[in-house]
Amino acid sequence: MTQERRIIVLGCTGSIGTATLEVIEHLASSGGPTYRVVGLAAGANAKLLAEQATRFGVRDVALADAGSAALLPANLSVARGPDAALELIERIAQPGDMVMAAIVGVRAWRPSWPPSSAAATLRLPTRKRWLPQDPWCARPSPARASN
Repeated sequence: MTQERRIIVLGCTGSIGTATLEVIEHLASSGGPTYRVVGLAAGANAKLLAEQATRFGVRDVALADAGSAALLPANLSVARGPDAALELIERIAQPGDMVMAAIVGVRAWRPSWPPSSAAATLRLPTRKRWLPQDPWCARPSPARASN
């Protein structure tokens, strides 16, 4: 029997996040490794976030769009605002937890790095890697560099 592993899914309402949750359900129903979703973070889709929290029994969530957070059920512990995902990780991550950063581009940087002080393991889907065209890693042109 394998031990249940805790996971926090950042970007849970997007295509990679929803696929991650589907894989977790499939693994559980097919006798594969068991994951317990302990945290979910989304950008603005409060309705889907609430549905996912109910489906997976998650109490701790984060929503970047603070205005949409008012639409979430009162029984959830909600981090709100642009740093909500980072706040969620800092509040609930434990050593050995897995953090799936299914957030697009540079927006994944702040909640994903530096790794949580709880030493959670970070997972980045291949398609979501930071690319050279992302503003934070672009090099200045020679003309701008000399100014």
